[in-house]
Amino acid sequence: MIGSVITAIVVGVATWIIAPRIQHFLWRRQKHAEVCLHVVEECAALTARFFERLPETLGAKVLSDEARDDFLKWHSLSVQVQALFSPATYEKFSRMEAIASDHLGRYSPERRAFFNPEEFFPAQRDAFRALYDEMGMTAGKLLIPWWQFWKL
Repeated sequence: MIGSVITAIVVGVATWIIAPRIQHFLWRRQKHAEVCLHVVEECAALTARFFERLPETLGAKVLSDEARDDFLKWHSLSVQVQALFSPATYEKFSRMEAIASDHLGRYSPERRAFFNPEEFFPAQRDAFRALYDEMGMTAGKLLIPWWQFWKL
């Protein structure tokens, strides 16, 4: 009977000490994943906006206020990706961001007119694949057997 009481006390103390740390660790991972997913969604929306406004941007002699705002949003997004994701993922994202930023603000009107889709589309594909892959949201990571979860 005393052994049961001692076991209960030891388990209670261990739970009291360990459980909050584990819960905090899991909460931080969940919060990080939520913030990262929001950044990726923002990136997708900004990429769509880039394509929507591309004809207007390429033909403009003077950049509009909307183009300048988009340029600043790309920069802000770049800072967030750099802070939240690995250097390898940021490198892939920065290739896409550089092309978009160049056509939104850095280049002269003559240079902006030469948008190369063969350069942008692979950079876009690689960037989104790297972002989602790092979050574990690609099919290759979601469809693994349950006994291999420990490898993630």
